[in-house]
Amino acid sequence: MSLARVDVIDWASNMASHNLEAAARRPPNRAWGIGLVLLLAGAIAGVGWWIASQPELPSPEEELEAAGNVPPDPRLAYDGPFHNVDPGVKYVGDAKCIECHQEIHETYRKHPMGRSIVPVAELAGSPPDDAEHHNPFTAFGIQFRVDRQGDRIFHRQTQLDDGGKPVYDFAHEVDYVVGSGERGHSYLSCRDGYVFQTPISWFSEKEIWDLSPGFARWACAGRLVPAECLHCHTNRVEPIEGTRNRYREPIFQGHAIGCERCHGPGELHARTSAKDDIVHPQRLEPALREAICQQCHLEGATRVLRRGRELNDFRPGMPLEEFWTVYIRGPGQGTDAKAVNHVEQMYESLCFQRSPRGEIGCITCHDPHATVAPERRVDHYRDGCLRCHQKLGCSVAEEARRKQEPDDSCIACHMPRSGTSDIAHVAATDHRIVRRAGEEPQNRRGQRPNVPLLDFYRGAPDVKDIGQGRDLGVALYQMAVRGMPLTEADGEFIVGLLGDALSDWPGDLDAWQARGRILQIIKRPEGAIESLEALLKRSPEHEGALVALGQLYRELGHRDKSVEHWRRAIEVNPHFAEYYKNLVVLLAEGQAWPELQPYCRTWLELDPGSVEARRIWVECLLETGQQAEAQTEFAKLCALRPPMLAELEAWFAERSK
Repeated sequence: MSLARVDVIDWASNMASHNLEAAARRPPNRAWGIGLVLLLAGAIAGVGWWIASQPELPSPEEELEAAGNVPPDPRLAYDGPFHNVDPGVKYVGDAKCIECHQEIHETYRKHPMGRSIVPVAELAGSPPDDAEHHNPFTAFGIQFRVDRQGDRIFHRQTQLDDGGKPVYDFAHEVDYVVGSGERGHSYLSCRDGYVFQTPISWFSEKEIWDLSPGFARWACAGRLVPAECLHCHTNRVEPIEGTRNRYREPIFQGHAIGCERCHGPGELHARTSAKDDIVHPQRLEPALREAICQQCHLEGATRVLRRGRELNDFRPGMPLEEFWTVYIRGPGQGTDAKAVNHVEQMYESLCFQRSPRGEIGCITCHDPHATVAPERRVDHYRDGCLRCHQKLGCSVAEEARRKQEPDDSCIACHMPRSGTSDIAHVAATDHRIVRRAGEEPQNRRGQRPNVPLLDFYRGAPDVKDIGQGRDLGVALYQMAVRGMPLTEADGEFIVGLLGDALSDWPGDLDAWQARGRILQIIKRPEGAIESLEALLKRSPEHEGALVALGQLYRELGHRDKSVEHWRRAIEVNPHFAEYYKNLVVLLAEGQAWPELQPYCRTWLELDPGSVEARRIWVECLLETGQQAEAQTEFAKLCALRPPMLAELEAWFAERSK
């Protein structure tokens, strides 16, 4: 269900412009600014961080020279025992593994990871879809309904007029079901390689259908699903560089999490059966063993692919930090009960910290090949606790324990479940393993500097290191577009980090985008345009750059350039309603009614509940002399019960004369 955290990573991925504008309007956050100053104070003694805010970007000659600074692939430097870490070793798929490991396959296919995504026609035991289970339900004044037609499922949206008749009936056809069903399901709709999440989700604990977590009204036309989400909810996808939700087809190379995600590519082992031709996690040292789980279960506050690395580069048997930099919040920066932060919690646990040889880890309690039956869970987890606590036992007498927990469950007291802040209707288990129920353990990993973000593996980032500074700059950009406030000085600091990184390696597309967007937030449009146009020079169809430039050129009054970039954004992603909205609004402002018509029609097809789309369409019909059609369309607009209806009616009456 954490797919729904596309806020996850929604990271405004689906409508960054809303968050960018909000971040720029917020008043400076004192703790945030102080934290950044303290971060640099430890790294650049005595030098105000604003001094280095604007390094010169490389000249063409310098860029050519720096182009050779591509970071080396850490897989090529691997000197461990396993032969399948090399990037040249191919994946073979689960079917090949099953030939020899049928017994494991039989248990694994019932495991949540073995059911992480499934084509909708193959879903066994579909949730009930009657009124008792909240189908249909209403949100934003829209009726949402799950509609089954044989093996096909449609997620419908309808708005009814005062007579109970539908003004429109719009549906996403569901192609894939995400989630094992233990907590719930989310649903994906795929169009020509583009992946969208539908607004409807199933929540197992309450046994209801409801709005997918984090959905805003504008996202009802379909929320973009970025590669970082699919990377952890599916076996393997290959995103098309520069796009936000488009993938090479077939989109999913294996559906559920497969054998090779934890054991590495299987080509050599399938041919030789040699034990060193495949990674066996139990043979790894603890940190490397944990890294396999952490590739998805260590979410942190934000994650950054290290420069030169791609989504699928990590190999089991290697340190995760050579591929990803994972940032967590520093003390005093706010805490909440996220649905996926179990790794951070476990690292706070004394049980984990005091296990002398790394005995405690994810697979101590969680068998990655088989799930624990509900009737076995209390005994299973108690057995895990008693491996270390057999002699000491529990300080509370058994009689007293059983009064509170008849099953004498260890985890009921020491790993209680709680609600989560980011996913409605869902509870999470506290992995800090508290000594007493209800206690809030103090920070057990030693004192940390009061900085906004810490590298999970390295602590406070060393901004004098080009790579660490670059990753921090990208991470702070990601946090800013997700709503973390920043001052102009904060933004200048981030720009400085990214400028240094780009001088060292100008081929870093993520750094160009981050630099441009930060300059946009702190109201430096000329610098933002410089960076984003530099990005487009290297990647002409980069969706994020096209969107940002469309916004920036409009803000500067360069309508023609803005129109050009929104057109290009539509060419890159012709299925996203928000791009049509921005283009149509611009064309309407310029009275370009014939040019506007096909784009406005598509906008209405993608989002028929949009009041703004219908108002502009009515105006277009009036301006092109189609009075009768305009009257019909205005009646539909009024049936949507828009705000300021009286003003709209007065406007239409005046324009219809």
